[in-house]
Amino acid sequence: MIRSNTSKSTSKFSTYKATVDTVRHSEKLSGTIFPQFEVQVKSSLSGILDAYFVETGQKVKIGDSIARVKIIPDPRTIEQTRQQLEIARIQWKQYEKVYLREKQLFEKGVVSKSDFDQVESEYLISQQDYEAASKIYDIAQNGYTSGNTSISNVIRATARGTIVDLPLARGASITERNTFSEGTSLAVIADLENYIFKSGVNEMVVPKLAPGKAMLIEINSLPGIPFAARLAKINPKGEKRDGIVSFPIEAILQKSPNFHLLKPGFTAVANLEIEVDSTSLVVFEQDILFKNDSTFVEVLNKEQKKEKIAILTGTSDGIR
Repeated sequence: MIRSNTSKSTSKFSTYKATVDTVRHSEKLSGTIFPQFEVQVKSSLSGILDAYFVETGQKVKIGDSIARVKIIPDPRTIEQTRQQLEIARIQWKQYEKVYLREKQLFEKGVVSKSDFDQVESEYLISQQDYEAASKIYDIAQNGYTSGNTSISNVIRATARGTIVDLPLARGASITERNTFSEGTSLAVIADLENYIFKSGVNEMVVPKLAPGKAMLIEINSLPGIPFAARLAKINPKGEKRDGIVSFPIEAILQKSPNFHLLKPGFTAVANLEIEVDSTSLVVFEQDILFKNDSTFVEVLNKEQKKEKIAILTGTSDGIR
């Protein structure tokens, strides 16, 4: 092989022998470290934030108290809930009278057990309806409720993990989560025992990737401490930015002794090996000549003169 940076004179030039060697094509991907699982805690009630019961960095489990929402009293809502409470009270008292009467008859053997069970069931249901209506009225009027009940203005954790963000200040307005609104996020719970690396790859690289492919992650704030990872997800749809199509990817970081040093939001660079070729002759890219859509190199023929021959290029590491 004739080096392209030597003299054009046929009597003075540098050569080397092309040999079969291993060429690795790798890509450097800039990205960010995220928790593998992250949950936003939202309220089913509208109002204002009255208090937080947790701090960032605190570990929680499902059902732990996160915050308390104070309901802003609305005259119309108070009146509606008061009427519903009164209706529930009247129905409960009516069922109570029937229940006490049927109980006496059942004890005397006049009423069958199945009939009494039906009356007792209706009475207990009416009692629960009254208690629920009382709690709803309590919340509408005071913004609080007491006692153990499923209707509460205390927002609880819906997942196990660590509190990584408490975005609101006391007194902030809160919109309830419903069919028409995503609702206001009161807290973010993340699983800090599992991390993923998010980045994007060029569209030309995507066909050469598959889930499970290994990569090495280098954290910018943790120099010299690499983390192994495996490609877990390739987005089926690309995103066009500045005229370049990029496909979002996710890689799961593998556990290591330094795993505790990771923090959500760390910036990182991944070294992703795209192709490996160990069966072809290797030449330096700078020695390749291009003409139209063909590629050539210069070699010495039997007469020790320069001769241009066509070649087919393959995997490149940017140098060879």
